[in-house]
Amino acid sequence: MFNQFAKDIEEELRDYIADHGITATVHLNNVLKRNDVSRQGVIIRDAQSEIAPVIYLDPYFDDYQKGKDIESIVKELIQIYETNKDAQKKLNISNIHEFEKVKNNLGLGVVNATKSLEMLSDIPYRGMEDLAAYCTLIISDRNDNYGQIKVTNSLLEKWGVGFDEVYNIALQNNHAHNTFCLYNMEDIMSEMLNHTTPENMLGRKQIDEKKQAGMYVLSNEPRTGGATAILREDVMEQVSQALGGDYYILPSSTHELICLKKQDAPSATELGEMVRDVNSTQVEPEDQLADHIYVYDSEEKKVYSVRESFLPVKEHTR
Repeated sequence: MFNQFAKDIEEELRDYIADHGITATVHLNNVLKRNDVSRQGVIIRDAQSEIAPVIYLDPYFDDYQKGKDIESIVKELIQIYETNKDAQKKLNISNIHEFEKVKNNLGLGVVNATKSLEMLSDIPYRGMEDLAAYCTLIISDRNDNYGQIKVTNSLLEKWGVGFDEVYNIALQNNHAHNTFCLYNMEDIMSEMLNHTTPENMLGRKQIDEKKQAGMYVLSNEPRTGGATAILREDVMEQVSQALGGDYYILPSSTHELICLKKQDAPSATELGEMVRDVNSTQVEPEDQLADHIYVYDSEEKKVYSVRESFLPVKEHTR
């Protein structure tokens, strides 16, 4: 039913564009997201634009099932196109194959390697436990409109540079352009309920011992893609200094991590069950990072998977 809905949307959009003299093309596009989640979207591209965003159709299909008609949905999609078309023209990718001109736009992403085998099949990456760190190319204009393109093996070949060099530049850019924050969970809740501003604990030598026992949210300033903090040795060490030693890392999503002092934490088994429960009920499939927890070893200054937090073998075989 969804596939037919998508085809109807595509056809109606083309008719609308033709009837109203709009110089744009329309086509459906399947996008392979993190964790090999495939999502169907539509692209409305202005004739003068090199790129255009994918508008995912899932929420519009939900509206359709609730009784909204195709015509109304098409008008909404056209409105999105009209609002964004000027920004699209300014997102220039003409230099994408010239490494020296785009290297400062390199960024990082992190996914679960075992769940993203198809996505990673044409993407160079660096492994860390069961995670995969990959590079993106951020395309933006002066008004902070932006899009991201994954760095593929073919793009790497055209650049004529090795992945290690690309990754190291992306990591440096992450240092330069990403402000990471460590917030007490209670402050986050207060922010949501009372519109207060949470205090960033990252960079503190040590949080008050009474507060160390709590949970902390680690993310970047926009709180989007903030789980890349796990790739940053300096950030992980700063969290250790704030919490006073070893700590568990609960992969809340690809956007944030939950950190709590190991000494004061529940058992790893309980925490693993908590992660799986949250993943199954509150996190979109494409935003899930892992189904178990990690630990930061403050002596080795490394992140490890905690085997006790994995799903029991007998449950894997059910």
